Amino acid sequence: MSESCFLWVAVLAHLFAFLLYSTAGRHKPVFYYTISTLTAILSFIAAAVLAIKGKPLIIEVFQITRHVGIAFGLDKITLMFALLCSLLSIPATIYAISYMYAIKGKRKARFFARIHLSLAITMLLAFSGNLLTMFIFYELLTLATYTLVNHDNTENSFRAARIYLAYLVLPSVGLLLPAILITYKITGSFTFDESLHISIVGLPRLALFLMFAYGTAKTAIFPLHGWLPKAMIAPTPVSALLHAVAVVKAGIFCMLKVAKYVFTISDPANVILMTPITCIYAFTIIFASVVALKKHSLKEILAYSTVSQLSYIGITLSIFTENAFNYAILYMVLHAFAKITLFFTAGAMYARTGKTSSKQLHGIGREMPVAMSSFSIGALTMIGLPPTATLLCKADILSEALAQCNYILIVTLVISTALNCGYFLPIIFNAFFCEPIVAPATGNTMTRQKLDPLALSYFFTGSICVVLFIYKFF
Repeated sequence: MSESCFLWVAVLAHLFAFLLYSTAGRHKPVFYYTISTLTAILSFIAAAVLAIKGKPLIIEVFQITRHVGIAFGLDKITLMFALLCSLLSIPATIYAISYMYAIKGKRKARFFARIHLSLAITMLLAFSGNLLTMFIFYELLTLATYTLVNHDNTENSFRAARIYLAYLVLPSVGLLLPAILITYKITGSFTFDESLHISIVGLPRLALFLMFAYGTAKTAIFPLHGWLPKAMIAPTPVSALLHAVAVVKAGIFCMLKVAKYVFTISDPANVILMTPITCIYAFTIIFASVVALKKHSLKEILAYSTVSQLSYIGITLSIFTENAFNYAILYMVLHAFAKITLFFTAGAMYARTGKTSSKQLHGIGREMPVAMSSFSIGALTMIGLPPTATLLCKADILSEALAQCNYILIVTLVISTALNCGYFLPIIFNAFFCEPIVAPATGNTMTRQKLDPLALSYFFTGSICVVLFIYKFF
């Protein structure tokens, strides 16, 4: 099979599940487990084959001129993002099915169909071969996940979904699209290659970068971060999808592509970008960390943690060196596994005990040791403590920042790490070393046996966090 066949398999596998679920009636769990698991694994295998072959590829689907049209292609960033999304889609879909049955969720087939549609669009975004294609699937991903945020179909979920849509669509139409058109006006190209490099310098260069940065509001830079905590009203599998597999990673992916091809990482003209961009991301990191410190809802803590951690990737990019670019990609991968583990475990604890507040989790480590151990690994990864690879990745980032005399970044990461300890470590300590709080459960409670598939999902992703530490260390 040619590379193009594997590319389409990686996408069409999820589209097949979407179409099947959209037309299917009520079925037993084994039906959903079988379809979702097989399609997710097939998508990952196809992405893995593409990564192993590693050959450049351009597929023109619809062409108007030489540089204008819908196209797909492969490069280092594309393959890394596609591999990450397709791998995490396996535990994400298994978890979604298990969770919805654990809480007796409604409209399951529709929910699973929308999950797979979002994953298919994410894969199409990953394989985008030019800025125009990237923008189209960036927007389609917003629309697809909007329906997931509003899945419960309540007044609160509808309000949150409208905020979600406004925060993501208005900046992309008002800033990202004009930035793409300006880039085309300057370079005469949309294609992700050397022809896309811009030659402008000084303040116009800074303005264009800011248009891209704020236009991709999925990266949740202050003050365009408000959609992310609001979207936490969605079921936990959606939160995991938003934070680790699709939405926020899509924003980071777009900025990585823009930084590499439009601004060219090693271009000396980027020196004007370093200080202002570092300051914007630094403020977002500290602000979100302080807000997380004041929250008690577990999902809100994790939401603001995501806002902070995403800007870790952005602030690393602001160093504008090849090493920093590679560290940003690595941190994106590490964050994905850690954050999905945290949401998986938070959802499992809610499904079993009905508890949603960090104040309610005293002693839960004795009742759910695997879940809380996995949560602890995810939390330690977010902080950057052993045995997690972010410890080593942060050391690399700090070393690169020191070499470039970027002291704002160094101070920011040190302060943020301390704040991360402030809101994660008490949860872990109380869960394992405090007496349980006797209080009536507020949600759906299920038996341990019915949560086994949930445990499989977070045990897998938590274990990967440790494996990545061992791999990077040696």
